[in-house]
Amino acid sequence: MGVENQNHRSSKGTTYVTVDLHCHSDASDGYYTPAAVAEMLADAGVGVASLTDHQTLVGLVPFHDVVTRHGISHIVGAELHAMFEGNVIHVLAYGFDSDHSALRDVLPVPAGARRLIEAVHEAGGIVVLAHPLHTAWKGAELEEKIEQLVELGLDGLEAYYKPYSPDEQEYLVGLADRFEIITSAGSDFHGPNQPGTPSPGVAMPVQRWKQFREALGDHARNGIGGKGDKPDEKLVQDPHPGTINWSWLLLRIVVPSLLVIGFFVALLFGALIPTIENILVERKREMTTELTNSAWSILRDYHREAETGSLTEAAAQEAAKERVRRLRYGPDEKDYFWITDMHPRMVMHPYREDLEGSDLTEFTDPDGVRPFVAFVETVREESSGFVRYVWQWQDDPDRLEAKESYVRGFEPWGWIIGTGMYVDDVSAEIDRITRRLMDASFIVTIIAAALLLMVAYQSLKIERKRSDAEAEIRLSHERYRALVESSTSGTLLLVDGRCTYANASLLEVLGYSATELAFLDLHDIVLADDDQTHEYLDLIAEGNEIREPFDARLRKKDGQTVAILLSATSVFFSGRRAILLSVQDITRHRAKQSDVAREQLIAQLQTSLLFLTEPVRDSMTPPHSCTLDTPVDEAVRIMTREGVDGLTILSPSGDLVGIVTDHDVRERVVAAQLDVHRPVSRIMTSPVVTIYESSPVFEAMMLEREHGVGRLAVIDAGEKLVGMIKSARAVQPDRYSVVVLTQQIGRSRSIEELIECREKLPFLISSLLESGALARNICHVTTTVSDAITERLISLVVDEIGPPPCRFAFVALGSEARREQTLATDQDNALLYQDSTSDPDSAAEYFLELGERVCDGLAKVGYAYCKGENMAKNPLWNRPLAQWKRYFTEWIAEPDDKALAHCNVFFDRRCVFGDSSLVHELWNEVGASLAEHPAFFAYMARNTLQYKPPIGMFGRIVTGSAGEPRNAFNIKEAMLPIVNFARLYALQHELEDTNTFDRLERLDETGVLHGDNRHAIEQAYGRLMQLRFRHQVHLIESGRPADNSIDLGTLTQIDIGMLKHTFSQISVIQKKVTFEFHGTS
Repeated sequence: MGVENQNHRSSKGTTYVTVDLHCHSDASDGYYTPAAVAEMLADAGVGVASLTDHQTLVGLVPFHDVVTRHGISHIVGAELHAMFEGNVIHVLAYGFDSDHSALRDVLPVPAGARRLIEAVHEAGGIVVLAHPLHTAWKGAELEEKIEQLVELGLDGLEAYYKPYSPDEQEYLVGLADRFEIITSAGSDFHGPNQPGTPSPGVAMPVQRWKQFREALGDHARNGIGGKGDKPDEKLVQDPHPGTINWSWLLLRIVVPSLLVIGFFVALLFGALIPTIENILVERKREMTTELTNSAWSILRDYHREAETGSLTEAAAQEAAKERVRRLRYGPDEKDYFWITDMHPRMVMHPYREDLEGSDLTEFTDPDGVRPFVAFVETVREESSGFVRYVWQWQDDPDRLEAKESYVRGFEPWGWIIGTGMYVDDVSAEIDRITRRLMDASFIVTIIAAALLLMVAYQSLKIERKRSDAEAEIRLSHERYRALVESSTSGTLLLVDGRCTYANASLLEVLGYSATELAFLDLHDIVLADDDQTHEYLDLIAEGNEIREPFDARLRKKDGQTVAILLSATSVFFSGRRAILLSVQDITRHRAKQSDVAREQLIAQLQTSLLFLTEPVRDSMTPPHSCTLDTPVDEAVRIMTREGVDGLTILSPSGDLVGIVTDHDVRERVVAAQLDVHRPVSRIMTSPVVTIYESSPVFEAMMLEREHGVGRLAVIDAGEKLVGMIKSARAVQPDRYSVVVLTQQIGRSRSIEELIECREKLPFLISSLLESGALARNICHVTTTVSDAITERLISLVVDEIGPPPCRFAFVALGSEARREQTLATDQDNALLYQDSTSDPDSAAEYFLELGERVCDGLAKVGYAYCKGENMAKNPLWNRPLAQWKRYFTEWIAEPDDKALAHCNVFFDRRCVFGDSSLVHELWNEVGASLAEHPAFFAYMARNTLQYKPPIGMFGRIVTGSAGEPRNAFNIKEAMLPIVNFARLYALQHELEDTNTFDRLERLDETGVLHGDNRHAIEQAYGRLMQLRFRHQVHLIESGRPADNSIDLGTLTQIDIGMLKHTFSQISVIQKKVTFEFHGTS
């Protein structure tokens, strides 16, 4: 029976936890199966267990499945043998990666202690000396050897070894403290086959257990191959049914019985019958030999009579022949003897008198054997022996049978006498014996089968009872697991005071994985601020209900705490009392209030945000200029005549070099009492802060604030002056959240503050969409926020690691460079720095650290790592300017698929932070290289044509391709043909624009696109971008991550019609690419 709680106190007040970190199964030298051992541990009330079989891991999976079902935390373990100082020692390895190659290398055979400890550490585990007092050393020598092992990396001693006395355990604890290593606890349970074996479960002081747990750290495993962290997807309504352990039944009952029967049959036919057959044949041969010898003695007797003169030799031979002719033996008295001479000729044959006197040299049997010649050869070589051949059956000349005869020479007369046995006689006798044995074995088999059925039936009844009990346990397991998982609030299941299960909501708040949580108890994660709360927590840990919610604090993995409301309900889990905790974050209602306020703010902003996203060209005024040498008084007259309060100053070549305003005149001339005839170059402000005409108004406002100026010069893509804007006249910046947001970003001092700022972006985008803002303007907002976050991160990192050793540029790539970022985006960036540096290695190290920390920060804020690793943290894309030039030169000169893939990313570039002149210098080099290799554009065109819009032959939108859901398409990939088209032609015509909308405008201006075509493509791209933003905002508002997979079922017929028309426009521009670069349409 299980105990109510594994935590208990001794009379001295020490709190203990019941663990067993040392037990064995029949996978090594134990008696019980791993599953049976796990059941016994559960019955013993063990809370944490490790199966430590000798030199093997085969029992881990079945052991894990059962212990976790009982709510027992599982640590991967094994008992390994090591050679140390000429002796074998046993060590316990815990928390290792069971698939690690280093560990597998030391499993088969004992390794040296140093090698074994290193292998376990390499596999992520820790090493504890098992039963230290069972080693070859005692007293001071033992302490000396332990000290040497500690120097090799030993992590602990098995001090709480159950067979040891309390004094012995305290002695080992003292040794562990002296050497500053941990302690472990185990029973070394093997089963009933080991005399005096201890029962499972060991009481270990909680403080010692926590030290052991901390030593394991992230190496602890509450499962095999990650099973411990996988949620159970089965529902309570469909629990896993109890099943009979047929494997156990077959292996333990059926298979042994069948093996016994099989062994008996194999012994019968493989050994017994062949042995009997050999004995019978030998007996027959012995009999044949003796009979022949007896007949031979007759010849000898007659020869003696001839020698004594009693008979003449002829008479003696004739008498001997007749005497042998009459000899018979065998069951029917038909077996006989015959005589030949050494020629050979037949001297006498009782059944073949026709052969007597005949020359038998050429006589052969049906198999071609010349038997009589063989008789002669045998006698000449060995004087006697056996010969096998075919002969007639006794006195029946029509029947031929195989025969084996024994022949012996009688040298005085030159005769050979012999007799034989028929092979079929022997076979018939063997068959008779075999049939008798088979009849006996059949009877034995029937009896054994009956016994087997009786045993199997009894075992099946026992197994059914066990499986029914297991089904009930599993049902309880699944029911409470599902209950915990299904709860929307934080829910935790405590078994014996330990955290057995928590749902995803609570795990996310805590920051622990399911594996890590399984090794914690209630007091590890819930803290009390007063005595009353502490008392409540103690009651809950002991298995008592506290239904009335009370205040407590939840301690997260990072040490931070969260105020919570806690309540506890008693349940039964796997036959033991358990507690179901409900954990509610009391700050949740504050978040709801914040959501309401945010919605109100969005409603207020919707009417004003639209203006902020309009391009500055719609709000700028025409530029009024004068030259550098224009007198101040003349400049004032021009401003008065034109009704403006400022003039731009141009150089003789027409370049913008400064600006002068009426404020400058008042402050720098009138107040300073300067001569009004001096040239304006003496009082102008330089350099002038500029903004591109396509930039939104809110960007102009931010630039004014950043640089502390009242107006900006507006330039076109060729950096030609086209106007002036003074945004402060038109709007009040503090009213608009996009400006406020970037200001907050600029003031942020930590990653956490930047995350808060980034989380506001989706709500701004939602307002812009509802306000009817253009897609290109929405992209400006997302990119501006991204740029601001990147700039702030770089500033924070530079503050931490010190100033850069030389000039550098942090460059945005891809969609961020094009100012077309959406809400589902990853990082694409690079870093280049000045070539000339006194210490290139230090510079490389500095900028790589800068890139790594900035990219890591962006990932934390919400900009995922690039899957293709096109980031400044990648040493490949964090290089000096000269290397970057080589990169582009190589890609353009040898445009293979990999080079073109890089071009699609790196040809869209924009300096976000640092010295933009480095980027300009690089791009000048790229332009020169493109001019030298015009064939590059044909390769790039072919690459552009690989991206097709998802439209079928009959105008249907194609869904379910490239891993998308069945009724969905990827809108990002659908937009790529337009992006690639604009990039291709912009590069070919040496346009420096990176934004797709800007590129299309410039291509219209250069005549590459006609006005109608340009507007159609621009509208198509804008509609796709608008739909993409709408989809992503909807997902975020629904609590799901943003993506680019559009389900056609969520679109209206108008949307689908728009998509089809848009995709047809993409097909038109791809035909243009095909015709102009490949000569076909």
